[in-house]
Amino acid sequence: MPSRTKAGFELSLRGPFPDRGGSKKNASNRPPLGDETPLSSSGFSQEAWSAERSSSASDVGQDRSAGRYPGIEEDLLRRVLLEVFRRSLYGIGVLDAQGKILEANGVLASWLSKGGADTVEVNAEAFFQKPEAWRRLLLQAQHQWSVRDGEVTAVDGQGRSFPVSVTLSKIDFPEGHAPCFLLIVEDISEKKAFSQQLIRTEKLASLGTMAGGVAHDFNNILMTILGNTQLLSKELAQTDPHIRRRLKNIEQAVHDGAHVVRRLQVFTGKDRGPHEGTEKTVIHEAVHDVLELTRPRWKNALEKQGRRLEIVKELAPGICAAINSSDFREVLTNLIFNAIDAMPSGGMLRFRSYAGVDHVFLEVTDTGMGMDEETQKKIFDPFFTTKGAGNSGLGLSVCSSLIQRWGGHIAVRSVPGKGTTFTIRLPASGTAECGRETQQATPNRSERKRLLVVDDDREVLELLGDMLRLMGHQVTTEHDGRKALELLDTHVFDLILTDLGMPEVNGWDIAERAKERRPGVPVVLVSGWGAQYEDEDLSHRGVDLVCSKPLSYQKLLEILERFSG
Repeated sequence: MPSRTKAGFELSLRGPFPDRGGSKKNASNRPPLGDETPLSSSGFSQEAWSAERSSSASDVGQDRSAGRYPGIEEDLLRRVLLEVFRRSLYGIGVLDAQGKILEANGVLASWLSKGGADTVEVNAEAFFQKPEAWRRLLLQAQHQWSVRDGEVTAVDGQGRSFPVSVTLSKIDFPEGHAPCFLLIVEDISEKKAFSQQLIRTEKLASLGTMAGGVAHDFNNILMTILGNTQLLSKELAQTDPHIRRRLKNIEQAVHDGAHVVRRLQVFTGKDRGPHEGTEKTVIHEAVHDVLELTRPRWKNALEKQGRRLEIVKELAPGICAAINSSDFREVLTNLIFNAIDAMPSGGMLRFRSYAGVDHVFLEVTDTGMGMDEETQKKIFDPFFTTKGAGNSGLGLSVCSSLIQRWGGHIAVRSVPGKGTTFTIRLPASGTAECGRETQQATPNRSERKRLLVVDDDREVLELLGDMLRLMGHQVTTEHDGRKALELLDTHVFDLILTDLGMPEVNGWDIAERAKERRPGVPVVLVSGWGAQYEDEDLSHRGVDLVCSKPLSYQKLLEILERFSG
């Protein structure tokens, strides 16, 4: 079935050639291809072709008898090849020696089309964003059998640019006729997008790995801050409420920082995901906490610059979301800082919460500069930023990831010059009571225990000892693992707390020796790597409980209460 005949060209697939291995008709330097399907032009000698076809009849019969084309008639083969040309998902075209398109299949024609104009006799150079790239390909194809460019930018008839893979192959004709070229174009937009996503994922994984490498030391730092803050709070319990509030803010920030480190550790180790149904956050309390925590940024710093940020809270009481409180506070902190950056002259920041059937909602609205539609589409992409090279571009990406991790969704709507609203949707907590848990464990001073604490970080060791002594216990502290083993041989302890990563003698060695001397003594592993072991049964290694640093005063009380029997 012939195609249209623009430029005197007819795509007719004239039956198979005979084997031309060693024949003078194969004038190119490429390997012989055996039976081929020529493309003919009305300018070519049909007599030459007919003579060649008649001479090939016996060869074709031999090929079929040998099983080369078993049961395939010439007409059927011709139709199959035509259907391949027409139905291919790639753009395919036949070009003359100068690169002018003689025939194009539907895909290539749709790319080249300019509102219904015919694509035949258009030079293929017009399809490429950089004409010199096409000219280089054409020059190479004239001297080689086939050339390929894995990625080049094409421009369709509507002006849209997109990446393509291009293969250009020479088609030989009898001597005296100019060669033609077969152009095959693949749109690689999806492949490239997938590759870029893979690269972004690898970047995030690398960041997590690097962060995981310093997590242990960072947790020790947080432990020092948290322990000193809590001890100071107890010493100043009767002092100025303003001082106690500031200390409480520091304590809360340490807990949130520890939660971030924990997420990185889980990301680089065994990601067990959220414990569904065990986490809840009271929306209005979380907003209040974050506003208090970020007050130095949105109030004090802005007022020094002569700017003012008005805070409006339209928060319904008793609305509880199924999300970890630290995760939710991190999301709110990012949104608040972004809102401040979007309002260089000050403005209003509004929080509004409401409940649906199975979900709860929080809207965070600012009166800043807003965003256009293109920016809104990219706002949650990793590494996308409008704040310049000094910003990581991960803030809102992390927010979106945290919300999705808990089965929620975050959306944005914005109008340039009028402001932006972020809407957070989260599953409603199934907990009957929604509020702060005020019940705390209290030290049982009637059960004075003999405790051994082992940690190679002297500051952490001193803090743990001070907190446990404040609870009324007899505490022996040791920073040298070898000396701790000697103490286990010569002393009797009611409970042992040991770090995991220590030089020469580690936490596993301490636990093993303790169980050898007294099989019933509880051993608690306290480590910056604890997040990777908390859900594992480590009794076979002599460990009864694993706790992550930083360890709070309240957590120590709970540990002692657990092993009070």
